[in-house]
Amino acid sequence: MHDLMTKNYSAWRSRLVLLIAALSFGLVACGGASSAPEKPTEPVEAKPDPDAWRDQSLSLTVEGYTFKGALKPAPAKCFGSAAWIAPNLAITNAHVALRGLKVTGKDDRGNSYEFTEILGIDEEADLAIIRAKDVSDRPALKMLDRPADPKDLRGTDVRVIGNTGGLELSFYKGRITNVVGKEGGAVLLHDANTAGGSSGGPLIENEGGKLVGVNHSSLPHLNAK
Repeated sequence: MHDLMTKNYSAWRSRLVLLIAALSFGLVACGGASSAPEKPTEPVEAKPDPDAWRDQSLSLTVEGYTFKGALKPAPAKCFGSAAWIAPNLAITNAHVALRGLKVTGKDDRGNSYEFTEILGIDEEADLAIIRAKDVSDRPALKMLDRPADPKDLRGTDVRVIGNTGGLELSFYKGRITNVVGKEGGAVLLHDANTAGGSSGGPLIENEGGKLVGVNHSSLPHLNAK
């Protein structure tokens, strides 16, 4: 009887040792209590793609008519710029969108688009939203959150994209030099180069690649745009 109890005890003890060993192995393998807890990884914000403007910006060709002399119409063409703000919507200047009966755009990759509707227009702010035909997947620019004090934007590094001289998209760098006007109607001044055809082109902040404003005009006497 004693020998049987001794054998059973030995067998039970052997199984207990194996069980403890198995549990210990499982804890180590799973990174359990035997190792220090890992610190949570801080999320890393993706840096903006420096070439994203090539897909997000547009050179515009605006075709319409002008009247010479009495009531004789003559074909007319002008150039402008725009930027995608939704998968099929672009923003430009009102004075660009209102000039033509036909508006076509081209991005820096050579993709062409036809704009068939003006969805919104504000002549005082010189802004227009236009819709592209048969398009639903364009990469839109995100908009910069409006700061509590717009003058805080002074010194912001920006890039300016424009259809300079109707030669398709050109890329310029500069800084926001001042913010003028009343709250709700503030106008940004910047020192990046622009020329005819840049109207309606995007003003993009370099750090986050977001839309800050839309080019409207040039002020040579102030060395500003």
